Amino acid sequence: MTDIIKSKSNLPSTIPLLNKFILIKEQQLESQKAEIKAIKSAELGAEVEKQKIWEAEQTAEIVLDATTRLGELLAELPKPKFNKPINGSLRGTIESLPPGISKKRSHQAQTLAKNKAIVEQEKAKAKEKDDLPTPKKIYRIIKHQERKNKLKNEVIKAVSNKPPIVKLSDAIEWLNLQKEVDLLLTDPPYSTDVNDIYKFASSWLPLALTTLKPTGRAYVCIGAYPQELHAYLSVSMPSQILVWTYKNTLGPTPTNLYKQNWQAILYYQMPDAPKINCPIMLEQFSVQDINAPDGRLGDRYHAWQKPMELAERFIKHSTEPEQIVIDPFCCTGTFLLAAAKLGRISRGCDNNEDNLNIAIERGCVRE
Repeated sequence: MTDIIKSKSNLPSTIPLLNKFILIKEQQLESQKAEIKAIKSAELGAEVEKQKIWEAEQTAEIVLDATTRLGELLAELPKPKFNKPINGSLRGTIESLPPGISKKRSHQAQTLAKNKAIVEQEKAKAKEKDDLPTPKKIYRIIKHQERKNKLKNEVIKAVSNKPPIVKLSDAIEWLNLQKEVDLLLTDPPYSTDVNDIYKFASSWLPLALTTLKPTGRAYVCIGAYPQELHAYLSVSMPSQILVWTYKNTLGPTPTNLYKQNWQAILYYQMPDAPKINCPIMLEQFSVQDINAPDGRLGDRYHAWQKPMELAERFIKHSTEPEQIVIDPFCCTGTFLLAAAKLGRISRGCDNNEDNLNIAIERGCVRE
């Protein structure tokens, strides 16, 4: 059967035969995984476990290679034919898949075949980690990358006329160069990332607020830690405290505390700020309930990344096109990109080269 996997044969009889082989090997792999689990539970020794893991890895690799080859063969079959148009639209398809092959397996196999470079790359990674390079796992990685690229390309296209300008710089140095802006929208490091949150908050927030026009506003995202809240409220009392809450990334369960699934947003309104532009009443609640960026759906570049939807809401509520939005802690560029998408002039800085490079990859331009 390994000869069929490696051969260039595309005989019709090859596909059902290869599919049957894959099914047998998949059952073998499931048995091997169950055996490994039993060995771990029984603590039969590292050497025995290591040997069984190696055997499972070999089986997983065979299944992967066979599935990839199956995808190549399926891609050579005649394309599906469409039924006759009904009221000007095509309805239904006639797919002539070989017996025993589902649409799901066909799609998975052909996706792997089209992305052989990623398959080989993930296979090598799996070997380094003593992991099982299964078709299902690598298929998910490919689809995740496709979604991520699609979202990234949509943002790049949307901001191409006026891309955000970013600079590698210390926030305080950069803020001293800013004057007369309409909106400060930022997500500074949390108390878990700085040595002295009181000193840090007082070092940048008053300065940042001085950059705002009398008609301006600011939204400062901070953690929900009591000490951090106290530090910022001691430095500058906001007009209001908003809440961003999410239910999709809860983390481990504490033993004697409640799960923390919210973060605070300090809202500052300058004395001459116009009315909030918020025709949708639900968006004007002080609690914004929006799921956190989810790596499974593609759009997540940083552990503390905020949702693009949240950023767009605040930008629409508080600015007009062509007005200036700044972020002195721009990280991977989410807030600036959201502003540029909506036709605002956006600029920011970050002191981390890696984060800034991701922002540039997403559509920002380095100053």
